[in-house]
Amino acid sequence: MRRKWLIVLASVGAILVAALLLVRSWLLGDDTEPIEVERIVERYRGETTPATAPTALPAGVEIPAAGVYEYATRGDERADLLGGSEHEYPDRTTIAIRPVDCGFEQTWTALDKRSETWTYCAKPGALEPIRFNDVHSFYGRTDDRTYECSGGEIPLRADGERATIVCKREGVTRTDTVRALGAERIAVGDDEVATVHVRIRFRMAGSTEGGGTFDLWLDRKTGLPIRVAADSASRTDTPIGAKVNYTERYELRLVSLEPQR
Repeated sequence: MRRKWLIVLASVGAILVAALLLVRSWLLGDDTEPIEVERIVERYRGETTPATAPTALPAGVEIPAAGVYEYATRGDERADLLGGSEHEYPDRTTIAIRPVDCGFEQTWTALDKRSETWTYCAKPGALEPIRFNDVHSFYGRTDDRTYECSGGEIPLRADGERATIVCKREGVTRTDTVRALGAERIAVGDDEVATVHVRIRFRMAGSTEGGGTFDLWLDRKTGLPIRVAADSASRTDTPIGAKVNYTERYELRLVSLEPQR
């Protein structure tokens, strides 16, 4: 009799697990997927507002050429709600550069619903972040957040001073501590680029808590990312009351200095 009850309980448990997975798939469909480089380039070409030269650059300051840059990529993002979900990044992702009045906007696209956009004002030997947009999508819900930034600058010189940058939106504050680690030369195809290695340690406070590290190797002339290594972990409130743990790790290496337009 005891064995019979164990079999029944095991069967009920299996049914409950299957039902949970079905609910997760049906109600919280995870539909994020890779996006081909060609589609991103087509989208860039089809933008209604053509790229124009910045109108407020200081004398002698350069920005990256406008267009879509391709990066060799490895990494993923993960969330642990309802059994967990993982998005592996494709082996090629892009950073699109668009000029703005005081500098440029750069958008890293990893998946059709995973992107980061930073808007910078270009300064002599530095980039000043003024805006940050962060997009993720898990379980059929897209989280699109825009932060307004102020404070310090990201140095493009090996001897650049440490800085603190604060980016805020309602309910969340991100604080970046920035320092230059030194100058390095990095091969990109047949070319070699003089870069500054910058490390950014950040922390999140509010409805999202956590932090991580970004290592950036930036072209010392223009601020174009040549290499990026990121490692972050956070906990975020959800509409159902639970907190979701999120982790992301990735590395990008520029394939060519010539952007697609």
